[in-house]
Amino acid sequence: MTRNDTLLVLLLFFMMMVSFVAGVFHDHIKIDQLNIQRIHVFLFNLCTGCTILLLHLKEIKKHWVVIFLLFSILFSVSAAINFFFVAICSALILTAIVEFARVKSYSFFPSNFFSLKIPVSIKFHHAALLCLSFALPLSAFSMFAHLWKIHLPPKMTVDIFFLGFSFPVSLMVMSVLFANMKDVEGIVELLIRNFIFWIVNVGVIVFFIFILAENEILQVAIALLLMVSVVMVFICYYKHALREKQFYFLFSSVFFLLLSALSGVLYVTIKSLFENYHGLGIRYILSLHRYVSLYGWNQAGIIVLLWDNKKYVSPISNSKAMIALHWLAVAVFAPCALFHWAFAAMAVVLYVSFLIIVYRHTA
Repeated sequence: MTRNDTLLVLLLFFMMMVSFVAGVFHDHIKIDQLNIQRIHVFLFNLCTGCTILLLHLKEIKKHWVVIFLLFSILFSVSAAINFFFVAICSALILTAIVEFARVKSYSFFPSNFFSLKIPVSIKFHHAALLCLSFALPLSAFSMFAHLWKIHLPPKMTVDIFFLGFSFPVSLMVMSVLFANMKDVEGIVELLIRNFIFWIVNVGVIVFFIFILAENEILQVAIALLLMVSVVMVFICYYKHALREKQFYFLFSSVFFLLLSALSGVLYVTIKSLFENYHGLGIRYILSLHRYVSLYGWNQAGIIVLLWDNKKYVSPISNSKAMIALHWLAVAVFAPCALFHWAFAAMAVVLYVSFLIIVYRHTA
């Protein structure tokens, strides 16, 4: 890596750290005029994850990636302090950059989605870009509606785009996962992989629509369908994964995905059965779902893409001790942070230690 590349990677790791700290402490620290939770999610998904999504495009020059990163930070900060005019302008500029990158790398119309000749890993990467292209202007529209008092569905707030910016990163990780599998052998395996691609993408879109419509029964149904697709991803990866490179680290990420799907189904089911229940139990399940999704599943894909930008793969990528540290931080202590600040502090120590180990073998 060049010195500029090292500085960029250092900034990305620093944002991941700040995002995590904001997440685990947001229940214990209140700052007037600052929405810490938006910093927590936008800084991780949009600023870090989506920057790496663009960084992985060979057709895009690095200065465009840097411009995207700067405007994504501006978007995140301005949204967090409710300075929506700046956030709207930033979102529109970001949309233009993403569309430029998407069309240059693929095509305006996603025709490769419908071809069995195109690997599923490429389809997922294109889908991640397309998802981001929709999420950014929709977030700008929600803020515009807020400023001009335009009536929208109650759920269509700025904060709903916690999901809107998480989905592109999740699709990007799917791309990483399938890129680390053996080549397709036979028509059945080809159809299974393409079925997974469609069920994940269509399921995510429909689930998002049902959230906006506040139809909890249909949310449960789609969550169960997505759970089935996650199980299929797990089986597919276990059978066809390349048993080298970063196998154990990616295998760990698939377990994070399974736990994310299970906690997601549990959360929407409890919400549909007990509409007015807002106790610590359901808050813990939501917290667990958020951390294993963002800092478990999404985190793993982000790190693997950073490793793949190097000319070699670090031996640390299959370190069981590093994986254990990751799980302790994300799945054990971070969800418990809502109970007491001591859990938050322990989660930060473990997560920062994990990031330092990964960074030393990345930069």
